[in-house]
Amino acid sequence: MWFPEIPDSVFPLVDCPHDWLFPQCLAVVHHGGAGTTATGIRAGCPTTIVPFFGDQFFWGDRIHEKGLGPAPIPISELTIEALSDAINFMLQSEMFAFNSD
Repeated sequence: MWFPEIPDSVFPLVDCPHDWLFPQCLAVVHHGGAGTTATGIRAGCPTTIVPFFGDQFFWGDRIHEKGLGPAPIPISELTIEALSDAINFMLQSEMFAFNSD
């Protein structure tokens, strides 16, 4: 697969199983599909959901209500600042406690 010129700090993948990837992560940001959400929880990853369709909004609200991540960021509200705040929230010590359980 061809990728445009990208910095060396970015590693593009064509396909990567979430059940392999997420346990290696400190936190995840994703669309909020039921399967992706479940895989993130199973891996113990604090999660930020950026919903754009269907039940993704539901899962974003559930993750936040259960204290497993920040409030969801609807795609129409996604900014560098909002994403940065969400990532910083997930990297707080309280979120690491979830990750290590």
